[in-house]
Amino acid sequence: MRTPAISQNPLATPLNKILGTESSVRVLRVIMTSNAPQSVRDLARDARLTVAATSRTCEHLEDSGVLERPARARTAIYQLRQRWRLGPELRSLFDAERVHEATVRAAVRKALLEPDDRVQSVWLEPVEQEPDESQTVDLIAAVLSDPENVDALREQIWSGLLEVQRQLDVAITLRVTTRADILSASPERQAVLVGCVPLKGWGPAAILTRVDQADTVAQSPMRRTHAHVEADQLRLANAVAHALKRDPTLIERAKTYLASRILAVSTSEALTLKEWSDILDGYSAARIRRLLVARDERATRLRQSMPFLPILDPRERADLIAHVRDE
Repeated sequence: MRTPAISQNPLATPLNKILGTESSVRVLRVIMTSNAPQSVRDLARDARLTVAATSRTCEHLEDSGVLERPARARTAIYQLRQRWRLGPELRSLFDAERVHEATVRAAVRKALLEPDDRVQSVWLEPVEQEPDESQTVDLIAAVLSDPENVDALREQIWSGLLEVQRQLDVAITLRVTTRADILSASPERQAVLVGCVPLKGWGPAAILTRVDQADTVAQSPMRRTHAHVEADQLRLANAVAHALKRDPTLIERAKTYLASRILAVSTSEALTLKEWSDILDGYSAARIRRLLVARDERATRLRQSMPFLPILDPRERADLIAHVRDE
């Protein structure tokens, strides 16, 4: 991130320098949740940073008067400077962050555990931020069931999760999966599943560790076809994102379309369209464009029901198709 061309008074805006990087925020988050001084190595581990980056960050925060080294410390150990005037306020902010996470997880857990015995297992999967910050998902919830129950459970559970998204301003991906899905997943995907802690049932690790390799389900040849379809949808979404940048009024037109369309579709389709409606109401134009071209699971799912194509007139649609062909 570039330094702004016009500087500000450091007395009035000390947080510009203190919270100016994600590394600073990560280190301060760990410091604020600890009751004892922390070594650079421990801070690096808990903040998921390199030791070198953590050391530079601590030195920067020490120079800024935020951190200090305990008297007579022989190694690089840091703690919050007791006389730093904004310490209590910043601690409250990180406390609010933790409360929000706990509230979201409790609401998601409730929505996942409400269905009947068709749900065999429930777990939450880790969400890793993409290097280009294109990630649009805050939480991934997964449910295990038999194949014949997948569609009905997805509709039932998603109805509850959609309300959680709306009330708590959080982006959720729901995965209703089967035993065969887990056994046929890639090694990378299986490695993620093994580390998931179940909220109900045995979880995916039990399936993967109890099955013999010969029981693994072969990859379906349809997977390549799905990949091709998703690639086409991504190219189209990229063109839509460019169109939105040229003409932001497309968002209002899409809202009008959704308001009437939701009344005429099935319950399952209405849930997805309502999610789009919430996105168009609550996201900035820039955030909508980022969502359209993101490569995570939620964005891939939403691209299947983009509300922008039906509202285009023939000229706009021709321009969009031309943009896709030029890629």
